[in-house]
Amino acid sequence: MSAPWQGKRWWALAAAVVALGGGWLARRPWRGAEDLPTAVVRRGDLDEFVRCRGKLAVRQAAFLIAPHGVENLRIVFLAPGGSRVKSGQVVIRLDVSGLQQTARQRALALRTARAKLRQAETQTQITHQQDLLALVEDQVAAGRAQLQARRESILSRIAGQESRLALATAQAKVTAERAEARLHAAAAAAQLQALRQARDKAAAELRREQRVIAAATLRAPIAGLVTYMMNYSNFTNPHAYRVGDMVSAGDEIGQIPNLQTLEIHANLPQDDRGQVRTGDLVRARVSALPEARFTGRVQRIAQLTSLDFSGTEPVPRVFRLVATLAHPDPRLRPQMTTTVRVVTRRLRQVPLVPAQAVFTRRGKAIVYVEQGGVFSPRRVTVLGRNPTEAALRSLVPGLRVALVQPGTKPHARAAANPAGAEGARP
Repeated sequence: MSAPWQGKRWWALAAAVVALGGGWLARRPWRGAEDLPTAVVRRGDLDEFVRCRGKLAVRQAAFLIAPHGVENLRIVFLAPGGSRVKSGQVVIRLDVSGLQQTARQRALALRTARAKLRQAETQTQITHQQDLLALVEDQVAAGRAQLQARRESILSRIAGQESRLALATAQAKVTAERAEARLHAAAAAAQLQALRQARDKAAAELRREQRVIAAATLRAPIAGLVTYMMNYSNFTNPHAYRVGDMVSAGDEIGQIPNLQTLEIHANLPQDDRGQVRTGDLVRARVSALPEARFTGRVQRIAQLTSLDFSGTEPVPRVFRLVATLAHPDPRLRPQMTTTVRVVTRRLRQVPLVPAQAVFTRRGKAIVYVEQGGVFSPRRVTVLGRNPTEAALRSLVPGLRVALVQPGTKPHARAAANPAGAEGARP
């Protein structure tokens, strides 16, 4: 056998020894002298949850709206924003000096219309009485002419004919008088109708001005905290409504939210939609009250996705989630930022370890169990997990497990498992 061939055999033998030694080192127990951070297996409850963020909102609110039918009213009084108001308390006053002047003009026009109507009604009564008197006089004259015609017809034929002509003339005058009386009555009725319409129009305009003046003083429909909306009339300087701002008809100036109807509006990530159902338990924390914890239930989830522009590019799609609060805190306010955990599954009284204590080897979940200062790998079955803890089937409470994989260097441990890391996922 040649020398080169013997050299190759020695190199192959050395490589085989190194491979066998490495495999043994990978499978051998690790001594506790390595001083690994550990945790004790305990028995408890595990909540699997989905995280999302949102804000507080109210289902019901009383709105303070500028009166309709008038433009460019100036705000002259505002109750302090965020202050508590009672039901019926004045919250906003608008400048109504111009409306009051218009109302005085409307009142004067109404008085004038009423005076004209009374005058026309009086004149109508006078004309009617005059027509009746003239008609009676003509009827009396016609009666006399009839009697004279009868008498003259007996005394003389010529005188009788003259009397009959006089009678016909008197009767025609009576007919004409009746027609004139009907004409006067019809004209008077038309005039009175027009004057009544003018009076009613003036009265309606006055009532309208009075309603606008009354509506220009906005009172609190309910008790609560008053907040003011943003005024975007000047796009370069948007701000909440304040004294001196101009408002138009129908502008929403402020609102008084019903704090008893507070709920959470959150953005559920599209990938987590399949895990969440209506009625799931919700645990929430409010950034403004970090010491408080709140619970509730998922009330509804949008059927379609929406774009969440509060995140990073590309803009993610989310489902709008609405959750109720079981016990709202009186310190809560609308628009407060909340962090929500939707509990999708609950495991009762199962062995628990920190999430970073679970590692993966060849696609199987393992933990390193300490026994007598030695860390031995053990395969486990993961029943469930969340970002902080994992529930395992094959461990006994009280055992101690490693939080980092044995054999890693200290600086590698710190890089792989910083404080608060979730650990390797099986």
